[in-house]
Amino acid sequence: MAAAPKLSATEANGKVLNYMASGLPTVAFDTPVNREYMRDYGFYAQPGDAASLAGQLLRALNDVAARQRASFGLRARAESLFTWDDAARRMLAVYDAVRVRRPKERARALSALMDSGRHRGRHREMPPTEMPPTEMPSSEVGDVG
Repeated sequence: MAAAPKLSATEANGKVLNYMASGLPTVAFDTPVNREYMRDYGFYAQPGDAASLAGQLLRALNDVAARQRASFGLRARAESLFTWDDAARRMLAVYDAVRVRRPKERARALSALMDSGRHRGRHREMPPTEMPPTEMPSSEVGDVG
């Protein structure tokens, strides 16, 4: 399990992506960036509320089924949406779009890029049968910082 108590509403949170790729159920403040990354698989606390954060940490520790669902859902999102290859392709697409010389064509290229980004959040959901039959021991607590 991991905790990512960053409060920024707009700044990226690369630590969360690392936790996701590791399959760590993650407790974080409810910010737009964390929602974009983790969708329904995160354990969310009210921003800036220490009691809410503590409550979500306890929930993540005590709810084995939710922890397993989060672990596999976050890992699947990381593998399908946030790979280095995907990031490189998106960066090249941005460079290609802004290099277009004609303003109207550039606007169309950038608009198409934005539209494709709106669909990034969709991925294959893992059916419950793909979850392991054993629970993660509570002693396997990851980085909490």
